[in-house]
Amino acid sequence: MSAITEIEKRYQVTNLDLSLLLDKCTFQSEKRVVDVYLDTPDAAHYRNGVFIRIRDGKTIDVKFNPEHVQGGQGTDHVSCAEYSFTEPLSENDTDKFQALTKLVGLSQPNGATFQDFIAHNNLQEFLTLDKIRKTYTHENLTVVVDNVADFGTFLEVEIETSEDHAVDLETAVGQIDAFVVPLQATALKSGAFELILRERNFDVYKQGRYLLDEDKAA
Repeated sequence: MSAITEIEKRYQVTNLDLSLLLDKCTFQSEKRVVDVYLDTPDAAHYRNGVFIRIRDGKTIDVKFNPEHVQGGQGTDHVSCAEYSFTEPLSENDTDKFQALTKLVGLSQPNGATFQDFIAHNNLQEFLTLDKIRKTYTHENLTVVVDNVADFGTFLEVEIETSEDHAVDLETAVGQIDAFVVPLQATALKSGAFELILRERNFDVYKQGRYLLDEDKAA
């Protein structure tokens, strides 16, 4: 079983007029989203470009770029694979875990709980993002505006692909770039996760793969 692949670009909303984009979109929903990110005590997964989270206590999601974790030198996570699990973990998850074990070393017996998964993989709470998320659509794009508590507002524009709905990476990125042209905004190579970590623990942040350009030589 393959993962869903997301192609997305992120922008920090600072003095940007989002109406230039959102007026073209269809509003879908507004809700609170709480993401509890997990990692080993030495942040091994973060350093490898792997992001593990529990979303709203309902799913465990594992996101990473397979090419990067297999020795690639990429420093921009525009594209990533996402594996998602609900509780209890079932026999239907076997193929997913086989892929994760091979790629990033995460494993779990069938039928286990989230807490079993956490303990089995030596994970602990690493960082929490509490946000109000507004979701819009425009053609095949999903447009997300996240107001992250005590931090700021972020825009994500993404296209989701799968084996049944393949999208060329270059074509998808070009479509996103064309859509956001009215904002005259520069995409972030980091997301809200990294920027919060940058503020709270710069030393750990610097060990990650996806850094702001100004921090790469710091």
